[in-house]
Amino acid sequence: MTIQAQWNNEKFGVLQGVLKNLDSFEISCGISTEEKDSSNGVKKTIVKGIAAEELKISYSASFAVGTDPRQEFERLKKIASKGQADNFYLASKNVGNGKFIIQQVDLSDVKKDATGKFYSGKISVNLKQNISSSSKGSSTKKSGLSITQAEIDAMKARKQQGGLQK
Repeated sequence: MTIQAQWNNEKFGVLQGVLKNLDSFEISCGISTEEKDSSNGVKKTIVKGIAAEELKISYSASFAVGTDPRQEFERLKKIASKGQADNFYLASKNVGNGKFIIQQVDLSDVKKDATGKFYSGKISVNLKQNISSSSKGSSTKKSGLSITQAEIDAMKARKQQGGLQK
């Protein structure tokens, strides 16, 4: 048994009698900003904080690899409806800065037999960082950081010229 990834009790990889290898893995993060006009007419970008991280995975489900695509899809939808939050591990490394909850589950590329029974499909799972679990114990300022567009443009120019200078 080789575990490729894990979230909650869901395991991906070469498992006992089942092959659930991830076809794709994508994580994204960013910052929350707001544009404001200042009294001198210069636009300011106010950094509100770090935006919730999002994680997208997909894998093939098929009777040929030991999974019933329809049952797998319905089971994951049921888990999503419970709103469970847990860390996501890729190999044995914790991914992200907090716990993730399932936001959406999709079943695509479905192939059916002559009776309409699903025999294969691609399952996509979108997870989002659970802000309430990750913000406990942190001391983030609500006022944010104020940066003018000119400062952002200057940072971009320095980066293009070979990196930010300290």
